[in-house]
Amino acid sequence: AVLGVGKILRANPLPRLVLRPDDFEIPACRAMMAEARVVVGKELQKLPLSGLEFVGKYVEKPAQSTKLVLLNDGPVRKNKAIKKIQTKTCSVEFKPLYERQISRWIQDHLRERAYQISEDAALLIHARVGTNLRVIVNELDKILLNLDERKKIEVEDVRKIVGSARSFSIFDLNDAVGEKDLHKSLLIVNQMLGSG
Repeated sequence: AVLGVGKILRANPLPRLVLRPDDFEIPACRAMMAEARVVVGKELQKLPLSGLEFVGKYVEKPAQSTKLVLLNDGPVRKNKAIKKIQTKTCSVEFKPLYERQISRWIQDHLRERAYQISEDAALLIHARVGTNLRVIVNELDKILLNLDERKKIEVEDVRKIVGSARSFSIFDLNDAVGEKDLHKSLLIVNQMLGSG
């Protein structure tokens, strides 16, 4: 059966086989010692038309012992094979967060883990790390390891632990000035002057 991405990603105990466009095939073997095998087809946008047609045929009658997840990092191509795949499957689009949403996401993420963060500390993490959620989570984990018994992250915690992994360009500075965001503008200028 072809399942939604969210259900698959939560199914950790299932054995996985990750395929790339150059070796894309659907294994006919059954899952060993598990309910199902998860097959992940990455970079679907790079798959040739013959490969898309093969996947289109497969999704018409999928193996019950295989859960197929197809990942597409680029724009969706328009052809008969893609239409067939779309009609027989469900799709989920994961759009990246906008810059203005990152601080709220950090607060919500920590709230789910029974922690708090000051608004300034969340903004500082965003300014130092950028918008990559995986990097943000890694930095938050480092901070949480050093909080001792406290449950709230402050600016000083971020300054001590989080390095500046983000590099800004002149265009970022231009955007910050255009938005009349003095704090962000000064942060970008300071980082640009510090890095030469």
